[in-house]
Amino acid sequence: MYASKPRLVEQALADVLEERAGRYWTEFYSLHANKFYKDRHWFEHEFGGHLVGKTTFLEAGCGTGSTIYPLLDITGPKSHVYACDFASTAVDLVRRHEQFSPQRVTVFEADLTQSDALLGHVPPASVDAALMVFVLSAISPRKMRHALENVRHALKDDVGVVCFRDYAQGDLCESRMRGEGRQRLLEDGFYVRGDVGIGFR
Repeated sequence: MYASKPRLVEQALADVLEERAGRYWTEFYSLHANKFYKDRHWFEHEFGGHLVGKTTFLEAGCGTGSTIYPLLDITGPKSHVYACDFASTAVDLVRRHEQFSPQRVTVFEADLTQSDALLGHVPPASVDAALMVFVLSAISPRKMRHALENVRHALKDDVGVVCFRDYAQGDLCESRMRGEGRQRLLEDGFYVRGDVGIGFR
């Protein structure tokens, strides 16, 4: 239980931070490139049973490809990944990865919260499994439904699955964000990333 309720970021500033979210993610990847997130080789243990026999994937919020390439390693030479990210710099880093192959990876920039964000890139009802790793926590709760609907339309009817991993209410990350003197809360369950300076830039 929290001793005190965290302070909300002033609405005017919250609106600016939301409006400039793409810019902040682009700056993040420009600064850190592919050195911040490590390749996620835990996929086989966490999601292995859900990936067996599947060949077509969507990586929503792919970042620099730390999930894409381990996924291709464990799903075999015939597998294909559609991958998108909000930040153009992340998409560029995926393309520059030493394992990148346009025959196996289709990567593009997209804002999952916009209607039909995947149309023209991912054929409807074509994906065996969608992966969303630390993606929903980066989306305003008011816009999560749009993101999930975009992913649902890409999944094969009745057999497509979503594998996700994210932060949870009351976990250590949220406790840090809610810490004494912090003002990172944009709305219930949605926080400003720690590396984004609070203030107009």
